[in-house]
Amino acid sequence: MRGHQARRRAARAHLPPPPPPQAGRPERPVLHRLRPPAAPRPGHSQVCAPAARRLRAGQVIPVFGDGSTARDYTYVADTVDGIARGVRYLLDHTGVFETVNLGNHHPVPLLELIAAVGHAVGVKPELTFQPMQAGDVDITSADISKAQHLFGYAPPTSLAEGLRQFAAWLAAA
Repeated sequence: MRGHQARRRAARAHLPPPPPPQAGRPERPVLHRLRPPAAPRPGHSQVCAPAARRLRAGQVIPVFGDGSTARDYTYVADTVDGIARGVRYLLDHTGVFETVNLGNHHPVPLLELIAAVGHAVGVKPELTFQPMQAGDVDITSADISKAQHLFGYAPPTSLAEGLRQFAAWLAAA
């Protein structure tokens, strides 16, 4: 994660709670806070697709810090399912104003992620370690307990399965 993303996340954490519903305003919003989705197509993931492209090209993978930083990766179809569940929840309930997190709630260390991407594309990663980027956060993970409780959100796609689907798509492209 780059410095500007960390600053943006920190700023959002200090937002005041939403006001109560008023006349003329929708009474049923559910705000979704999304984790960066891992997708079956390059360009849709902030880490997996660039790493896969570098590996397939025989390039070294840069690792910022010692590789212990961890992120919560969610397959894009699971994120879409969470959004659809939130919409259904809104249609079935009145007077709702909730903010929910959609993610996988299982942070994966960067070195583990790079190894998994390498396994998925069949290339052993060669790494180069660089200084940690300013403003980066050690571990981020979504607390999805509210989404689980309100509308049964439970992302089923494991990292390995999502990367397998991604690698299959990449090989066919």
